[in-house]
Amino acid sequence: MGKRKPGNKYPLIIYQKKWGMLWKLTLALGAAFGFAWWHASVGRIPQILPPRDRWLFLGAAVCLAFSIFAFFAERLNYVQPYPTYFKIVTPLLRLKISYQRIQSVRPVNLNQIYPPKDAKSSIVSVLEPYYGLTSAGIEMTGYPLDEKILRIFLP
Repeated sequence: MGKRKPGNKYPLIIYQKKWGMLWKLTLALGAAFGFAWWHASVGRIPQILPPRDRWLFLGAAVCLAFSIFAFFAERLNYVQPYPTYFKIVTPLLRLKISYQRIQSVRPVNLNQIYPPKDAKSSIVSVLEPYYGLTSAGIEMTGYPLDEKILRIFLP
C-alpha cells in the first residue's frame, strides 16, 4: 500500500495581500533611492553634506532586493492538509500542526475575530474587503511553538 498524497494547497489570502502591498512599497522606495543616487553621482544634487551616494546606492539595492523577495513571497502562503497533520507555509515559517492538537473547527466571521472598531488601523485596512466573509476558526489544545515566536511570524 502506497503513501497517501497530500491535499491541495489553499492560499492564505490575507498574507498574499500583505506581501503584495509590501513589494510595491519597497519597489517604489528602491526606485526613489536609485533616482536620488543617480542624481547625486552625476552631481545634480548640490553637495551640502559629505557625499552620500554610496549609502543611497546601498539603500536602493536593499529595497529592490527585498522587493523581489516580497514579490515571490506573495505566492508562497498556503495551508495544505496531509493524512496526519496540516501544514501552514509562509515565506518565513513552515508549521506542521497535528490533527491530535485540534479540538474543534468551526466557521467564524472575520468581524468576530478582528472587530473593526477595536482592531489597529493597519489590520483593518488589510481585512476591510473580507469583513462579512467567513473563515475557519480552529481551537487547539496548545500552540505548536511558543506564542511569542508565533506572534512574530503570524498576525
